[in-house]
Amino acid sequence: TGGGKSIILGITSTVLALLKCEVYCACYSKILSNRDAQSFKTFWALLGVQDHITYTTLDDLARMELNRKGNIRKSTLKLFRNENTKAANEAGEVVEHKFRVLLFDEVDVFLQKDFYGAKYRPLAKEKNDMIYEIMSHIWKQRATITESELKDMAEYKNLMEICDSRIVAHAIRKMIVDVKKVDSHTYECHQGKIGYRQFGSLMYNQVHGYITAFCYFKEYELGNV
Repeated sequence: TGGGKSIILGITSTVLALLKCEVYCACYSKILSNRDAQSFKTFWALLGVQDHITYTTLDDLARMELNRKGNIRKSTLKLFRNENTKAANEAGEVVEHKFRVLLFDEVDVFLQKDFYGAKYRPLAKEKNDMIYEIMSHIWKQRATITESELKDMAEYKNLMEICDSRIVAHAIRKMIVDVKKVDSHTYECHQGKIGYRQFGSLMYNQVHGYITAFCYFKEYELGNV
């Protein structure tokens, strides 16, 4: 810190952009990434390279790359609803740039287990009353709930009819497992939102399976949501 890494990365990004490269500079922290990008914003605009340099976080970069040829979340929802997944691909023909360069800020953080080799698990959200009623029942009966008990619910039967039954069955079994992990789960509830500590910051864009959703049920009962 304070050794001039930001300046070196900024100048390197500028030179590479002038050489017709598409440059991506990734950091673990959105705050640091935005700060450094703002520092060079005027300079890049003066040289006309601002559209060829992207400062972003490691998480956002992974998300950007995996969705370049189509939105994974939208395709997953269409699969869940038994719809045509091709319609979810709005990216069209992706134009590949000849030279794409990736620069790392704080590479030692990238090499930690939280990033390097870690799984990227995008979440697709399906919201409807049937799912809510099923989850609400699982939460209330969490001590003794079984899959066979849920199969008698009208909401369960309707959901199995209109959605992919294999995905529904797998999700229900996962809910039953996850609801029992809530009491031992580490999180923070702040202003009605559940977050997780990462590198000293409270992150609200993370979920842990269905555990996070059931934590909201818990915090609602406690009057915190």
